[in-house]
This record gives sequence, structure tokens and C-alpha cells, in this order.
Amino acid sequence: QSRSDATIVFGNVGIDDYIISETDNIEVTQVGATDPTIVLGVGQRYTFSVLLPTQHPIQLSDSNGEALLAMGSKDAPFESDEEVNFVDNSNGSISFTLTQNLANEAVSYRCQFHSDMVGSFDIN
Repeated sequence: QSRSDATIVFGNVGIDDYIISETDNIEVTQVGATDPTIVLGVGQRYTFSVLLPTQHPIQLSDSNGEALLAMGSKDAPFESDEEVNFVDNSNGSISFTLTQNLANEAVSYRCQFHSDMVGSFDIN
């Protein structure tokens, strides 16, 4: 695992916020932060795990709030990109490689059902 790869576990505060319950890389985000800005690096592999995935499925969104990658049955345009190598593990986690094309469009992560559960990306 390279230094910038990361697994991030998202809990929730009701329907208002995601809360970071665990991460294996504190350079990416801080445990206990609610809807934090998450620092990502192009070319790195990430796993986003959600503790209550059926209630709070996560997606990566563009500036219009449209899904680029999404947990569950929702189809999103970058899911078929071989370089992104998107995997929906069907156990509450998704994995992806941040390509330059994805980085150019991804501005936030959000819950597919609750609009207040949203945070931004800082992409290096």
C-alpha cells in the first residue's frame, strides 16, 4: 500500500452528516470529523466503506451533484472506466483508483438520499 492509498469508514450523524469513524491514513482525513474535506491524490486507490450502506449509500459527484461513481444499483459514468477499476463490494464499500479524468470532475462525496450529507475533495 502506497503512502497515499486509503480506506475511509463513514458513519453518520442521523441524516445530517457523515462522520469519519475510521481511516488507515490520517493524511487523507481525520477520525471524528463530520463531512470533512477529504484529500485525494491522482493515481491512488481508495476504499470508501459506509457503516449503514442501505440507508446512506455514498457517491462521488461532479459540480452539478451528478453521480460519477455510486454505491449500489445506481449507474454512473466512471464505473465502466477500466483505469478507475471501480468495485462495488456489495458489503457497504466501494473501491476506485482516482484517475486524472475522474479528478477533473469529482468535487464532492454525498449520500444518495440525504442532501445534507455532503463533503468536498481536495485533490492533489
